[in-house]
Amino acid sequence: MSHLKRIFNHLQRELWDGFLGLDSVVPPKETNNTAPPAPRQITLHNHVVPYHIERTRRKTIGMLVDENGLRVRAAPRVSIAEIERILHSKSDWILKALHKAHTRAQAPERKSFVPKLDFADGQEVTLLGRTVVIRWGNAVYAPDWQTPSQSPLQELWVKRPRNDTPELIASAIEAALDAYFLKYLNNRAEQFAHTHGLVYRQIALSSARTTWGTCRRDGLIRMNWRLVFLDAQLVDYVLAHELAHTVHMNHSPKFWQQVGVLCPD
Repeated sequence: MSHLKRIFNHLQRELWDGFLGLDSVVPPKETNNTAPPAPRQITLHNHVVPYHIERTRRKTIGMLVDENGLRVRAAPRVSIAEIERILHSKSDWILKALHKAHTRAQAPERKSFVPKLDFADGQEVTLLGRTVVIRWGNAVYAPDWQTPSQSPLQELWVKRPRNDTPELIASAIEAALDAYFLKYLNNRAEQFAHTHGLVYRQIALSSARTTWGTCRRDGLIRMNWRLVFLDAQLVDYVLAHELAHTVHMNHSPKFWQQVGVLCPD
């Protein structure tokens, strides 16, 4: 179980590409054709820090850190001495934020495990650890997980929209993926419930940006649809976690014991 938790801790950092969870680091500001003025410099804890001043109509002094460095926003009436007094008072925050921004800029770009939803007819896609062939047609058909496939490759039929715009194509593919994923989840949840005497109300999908799954007190379990692109073993771990909440609506030692019963490896 600890091995799967480590995998999910790593994947959690990839699910939302570019998300840091840090208020001190913001996206770079759009540039224009006007060359910015030369930066000023200030020494903070023996570190020479360049910074730009942006004069704006505001009552307070604001500071932003991104891959381009430190920017200070202040009203025209605020003096350089007052700005630098504030910078010295926030020196620890500034140096920490600059270090994180520099580390992020130097790190290799991470590729999301969620592919772009523009699959072509006949394209092979890995879903839940299986190779599935995408087929475009007039209806959605998802393979039945309870019936073994007669061919080495399963087919996932996607209903073709009337207009082949990228948005409608992605929406149609996601609808087919949802049907495919729900079949698997319902099958596995029924197996867990029957084997371990669990009671849940329904399995549904979510598009949450920061959550793999949730379980409500009324037994409604929501699973992130993007999990369909991971191995079935990892999906089972998330499902077991949420099903364990039908017994213990917390993360107490008894809860983790229940998870271990459902997912002993």
